[in-house]
Amino acid sequence: MIGTSVKPELSLDRFTNVEETLDVRIGGHWTPSYCTPRFNIALIIPYKDRDEHLHLFTNNIIRFLKAQHIAFSIFVIEPVGKIMFNRAMLMSIGYLEAKKRQNYDCYIFHDVDLIPLILQNYYGCYDLPRHIAVASNKTNFKLNYAGYFGGAIGMTAKQIERINGFSNIMFGWGGEDDDIYNRLRKMNIKPRRYPIEISAYVALGHGDDSANPKSMDQIENHLQFMDQDGLNTLVYKVNMVKERRLFTLIYVNIKGPSSVEELADFIMRSVDPQLINPDLLYPQEPQNFNSRNADYYYEGMKNRGRGEGATS
Repeated sequence: MIGTSVKPELSLDRFTNVEETLDVRIGGHWTPSYCTPRFNIALIIPYKDRDEHLHLFTNNIIRFLKAQHIAFSIFVIEPVGKIMFNRAMLMSIGYLEAKKRQNYDCYIFHDVDLIPLILQNYYGCYDLPRHIAVASNKTNFKLNYAGYFGGAIGMTAKQIERINGFSNIMFGWGGEDDDIYNRLRKMNIKPRRYPIEISAYVALGHGDDSANPKSMDQIENHLQFMDQDGLNTLVYKVNMVKERRLFTLIYVNIKGPSSVEELADFIMRSVDPQLINPDLLYPQEPQNFNSRNADYYYEGMKNRGRGEGATS
């Protein structure tokens, strides 16, 4: 296996009273004092109801990024109220809110339930957008499919704005990854990937997620819709900002459906009717996955050897 493996610590008990030892400024900011970092990144986490995952993720990722000598700020974006989760929209909000504070070299959008395994999986941005979390124990350490662009991705401000950010109507779990990939390909941008041996992760176990309708799959000719759905049409209001010990938590108010039953009507009101096939406005069943035994998956990755996956 390529690279230096990092054993993730997934026991909450091990992190009791250790946050003070992480040497980060309040709000989740850190810059190495002993060198000039190659990158200063904003790590943006779309978030809802995952307290245990957030605690485990931040404690692990801070150690990981410090070992890479990267300057970073961690932003957690959480919607207020009983709105269906909209990961893509929260990513756009996180980008704008981070950019208000400073112009970062790189904006990394990261799921809260993924923890990196290989130190050489460098958290930075380059000339092309980068798919950072290529595979995990959830996919048996294989690329999910050729157009997969989820989990963790890195983009510069120029790259984000070239594709008009991310969708505002992708409520429910899933679908936004494909939309982001399609936006990039429409602009003739091919994302980069490190080999799976480097870009491998442990996925934390989920509880029961809400239904997983792939909203953009329900909209015909959705690439034609890109210019009307993104940063230029994003509407939100910051409700509150809390600077926690390891991250900055930004609560936001957004408009959207509160249930799957309301989703179809919301899409019909939000999108040009000519782009919609009403027969496709049905939810899909979510796929649940549980991975509590971290040592098992860590050992499985170590023993797997060279993996499969696309690189570019």
